[in-house]
Amino acid sequence: MVDTADIARPYSCHLLEFSVLPGGARLGNIYVAGDADELRECVDGDWEEGADGYLILWYGALLHLWTVQHGAIVAGLDLHPYLRTGDAHCDLAVARVLDGSDDEERRETVQEVLEAYAEAERPTASGLPVVARMFDLFDRIDADPADSDALAELDRILDLVERGDPPASYDGVSVEGLHIDWDALPVPALQEPVLREGRVSVRWGDASLRHRDSHLHITVSTSEGMDFGHGFTEGGG
Repeated sequence: MVDTADIARPYSCHLLEFSVLPGGARLGNIYVAGDADELRECVDGDWEEGADGYLILWYGALLHLWTVQHGAIVAGLDLHPYLRTGDAHCDLAVARVLDGSDDEERRETVQEVLEAYAEAERPTASGLPVVARMFDLFDRIDADPADSDALAELDRILDLVERGDPPASYDGVSVEGLHIDWDALPVPALQEPVLREGRVSVRWGDASLRHRDSHLHITVSTSEGMDFGHGFTEGGG
C-alpha cells in the first residue's frame, strides 16, 4: 500500500529559496511552510547567526519568496531589500553593495574588503560598518577630490585590510549578521487547501516568473515534490 503522506499534492504554501548556482559555491535551500510564522521558524532555525553574508554580498545568492496557490507558483518577491543588519547606516550599505551603482573600480575595492573578512575567518557581514564608512568617504571624495582627510582615512582602512587585519567594528558599530525583516515582509494570503504537513507538488503558474538562477527548476521538473519544513536541492543536507 502506498503511504499517502508520501504523495505530493498541489497545496498552497510559501517557499523561501536561498540558493547559488553551481560554481565556486553550490547551494539550494528551499523552506516550505503554510504561513509566515511557520516559514520564519524554519528559516530562523537555520539562520541563528544570520544569513550567509558571503553568499549574499559577495557571491550574489538568490534570496526569494515564492507564493504557491493550488500547486502553482503565482508570485515571487526578491527578499534582498528586506535584509537588515541592526544598524540603519549599514542597511544602506547592504543596498548599495547589492545594487552595484558604484563604478567598477570601487565595486572591486568593496568586494576585496568583504572577501578579506572571509579570508580572516570572520563573518562577511561584520565588514559592513567598514564598507558603510567607505561609501561615505567615496561620496566625500566625489564632492571634493582634494578632501585630504577622506583620502587619508580611506587609505588607512585599505591598509588594514591589505595587512589581513580588517576592523571588527567601525565608529563603534558592529554587525553580527544579516536577518530578514519579517514584520516588513508583504506575505500574500494563501488559498485553501493550505499545506500543513506532508508533501507539496509545484509547477510554474506563469513562465514569466521563472528566475534563471532558481533551483526550483530542478524541483519543478520532477514529480517528487517538496516536504513541509526544509528541503535541499543542492548541498548542505
